[in-house]
Amino acid sequence: MGGVTYKLIAFFRKTTNAYNKAFLTTTQYVLSCRHCPQRKENTMTQQERIIQYMNDFGSITALEAVADLGITQLSARICELQSKGYEFKKEMQTGKNRYGEPTHFIRYSLGGKS
Repeated sequence: MGGVTYKLIAFFRKTTNAYNKAFLTTTQYVLSCRHCPQRKENTMTQQERIIQYMNDFGSITALEAVADLGITQLSARICELQSKGYEFKKEMQTGKNRYGEPTHFIRYSLGGKS
């Protein structure tokens, strides 16, 4: 199964020219997931993945955490990071769900580590 994953990643790397940098960064998180055989060598905790993602992309939402990192409880991980001294800026944003109805969500960005 690992071979299939690598083939898919190689395929996407070749076909995503405009977003190549962002996609290559995202694939690094996919390769460090729990189900990959490399986990023992290249282990990243969910908290570390969130911090790395924010450093790479500037901010994160719960939807991005699920889609890009496989993290379903972003607010819990943010709370844990705050207890370790990280500071976050929280920005309430609005958007529309799949039915066109208004929805609200929080975008987190790093504010520094005290």
